[in-house]
Amino acid sequence: LAETVMYASEAMTATHGLPVSEAMTATHGLPVSEVMTATPGLLASEAMTATHGLPVSEAMTVTPGLLASEDMIATPGLPSEYEIYTAMAFLLFHESNCSAAILETCMGGLFDATNAYTQKNTAGITAIGWDHMQFLGRTLSEIAHHKAGILKNGGTAVTVPQTPEVAKVLCEIAEKKNADLTVIAADAVKVLDVGVQGTAFTYRNETYRIPLIGEHQAMNAALAIAMVQTTNEMDIAMETVQTGVLKAVWPCRFEVFSGKPTIILDSAHNTEGVASFLKTYRRVFPDQKATVIFGVMKDKDVPAMLQMLSTVAESFVFVQPPMPRAMTLDDLAGIALKTFCNVEKSDTMEKAIKLGLDKALDTGVLVALGSIYYIGQIRELALQNIMKSVLQHN
Repeated sequence: LAETVMYASEAMTATHGLPVSEAMTATHGLPVSEVMTATPGLLASEAMTATHGLPVSEAMTVTPGLLASEDMIATPGLPSEYEIYTAMAFLLFHESNCSAAILETCMGGLFDATNAYTQKNTAGITAIGWDHMQFLGRTLSEIAHHKAGILKNGGTAVTVPQTPEVAKVLCEIAEKKNADLTVIAADAVKVLDVGVQGTAFTYRNETYRIPLIGEHQAMNAALAIAMVQTTNEMDIAMETVQTGVLKAVWPCRFEVFSGKPTIILDSAHNTEGVASFLKTYRRVFPDQKATVIFGVMKDKDVPAMLQMLSTVAESFVFVQPPMPRAMTLDDLAGIALKTFCNVEKSDTMEKAIKLGLDKALDTGVLVALGSIYYIGQIRELALQNIMKSVLQHN
C-alpha cells in the first residue's frame, strides 16, 4: 500500500477534499505514482479514482473490484457501494506501487471505510460543522470525535481554526495518540482577491493563486500546503507548490461558466455550505439576483437553507436527487411556499436545466446547488448546453 497517505476529512463548507494537494503532488518531478479518490456521485465511476490526474480505466478498477465484491457479498453483511469502491481504490494503490496517496473520507472518519488504513499518515481536517448528525452525533464535540478518528498513533495532523469545543476534542485525541497536531492560525492566511478567475492569498509570507473561488478556499489551500510541508517524506520545492495550487481543479465548488446566462455550480448541501456559497456569491456578483436550481437530502435543515438562499434567489426550480434520502419535490415546494412564491418543480434534470436557463435570461445568473448526488448530472447537462450554444454561434 501507499507509503504516505494523506487523509482529507469531508468539509462542512462546500470545500471538502483537498485537490490542491493532489495538484502539488502530480506536478512534482519525482517518479511517484500519485493516486486520488474522489466523491462518488460527482464524477463518472471510471474518473473517481485517478493516477497522475488521469482517470483510471475500467479495466484497472471495475474488473478487479467486481471479483473482490463477489467474495465479500458471499459473506454475512453486504458491503455498501462505497465500501466496494474503497476496496477497489486500495487495490489500485497496491497495483500502482504508489508512494503517495490522497484519500477523502465519505462521512466522519472514525468508522469510514477509508480509515481501514492504519499506518502513520498526515491527516488534514477542514472546518467542522453540523452535518450527518443522525450518524455522527448531535453536538459538535461528538462530530469532532468522529472526524478526529483519522489521526494515527505517532502520525501528524493539520487543521484550520475551529470552534473551542471542536478544538478541545482534536487536541485531546492528538495527545492521546501522540500525534503532532498543527493548527493554522486565523491570521496566517490573508485573502488578497476573490473573483471569477479564482482566489489570491498569502500564507507564511508566500503569495499563492488558486482557480478555486472563495475566501474559505484560501484556508483550505493553506491546509493542503501545510500538509505537504509537514510530510517529511515529500521534499517539494516552494515553486512546485505554487505551480501545483495554481492547477488545482475541483468541480462544483462555486464553479463558474461565463456566458448568457452565467452558470454557477456548487455542491453546498448544508447550512454551513450555503453560508459559504452566499458569502462568495455576494462578493463576486454583488446586488445580482439568480435563478436557483435546488435539490437536497431530507435530513438537512432545509427550511434554514431555503431561507438563506431566498436572499439572492429571484426564483427556485426544485429537483429530487436520485437517492432514497432525497427530499421530495412536494415537500421542498411546501417549505419554500411558506415564505417564497416564485417556485417551480421539475421531475427530470433535463427539464430543470432547460427551465432554469430560460428563467435565468432575466436574472443573468443560473445557480445550481445542493446535494452532490445530482449536481454532477446538472454539470454534464450544463456543459452540453454550453457546447451546443458555441456550435450554433460558429
